[in-house]
Amino acid sequence: MRPRAWYALIVAAAAIDRAAKWYATVALPPEGVALFPGFAFRRFENDGLVFSIGNGPFVTLIATCALIGLGAVAVRAALRANGRPSPRAVSAGLLVAVGGASNVIDRIATGSVTDYLIFTRSAWNLADIMILAGIALLIVDRGATGGRADEQISP
Repeated sequence: MRPRAWYALIVAAAAIDRAAKWYATVALPPEGVALFPGFAFRRFENDGLVFSIGNGPFVTLIATCALIGLGAVAVRAALRANGRPSPRAVSAGLLVAVGGASNVIDRIATGSVTDYLIFTRSAWNLADIMILAGIALLIVDRGATGGRADEQISP
């Protein structure tokens, strides 16, 4: 897949996440919809960080600052060789940034993040999956290029 098509797919996934959050908030019945045993589409307002751990504004502020710092370190690592990251590294950054932005929009608008994918005892949304996929892709990219950002590898 060409990098531009990959980037468009990432933006489309973010749009799907925003639409699913809207649907979960406005139109989904409170009991949700069971998709198969142990997995449901149901609204869950996550007022903590991950898995509702760390409720409260102080913990959220500290964690947000830490994540921004880690993001800056990751971007610096991706650009350190010659300022030209691989398409895989750019895709990883886009996944993390776009997924994070979707969750930040929720946090600012409602004070919590809308999760809607319920796996037995945990709640997720597509933005969470995008963030995790971006982190995994960055790790793979760093391993594939030996930590160098000058090799051009297609995602």
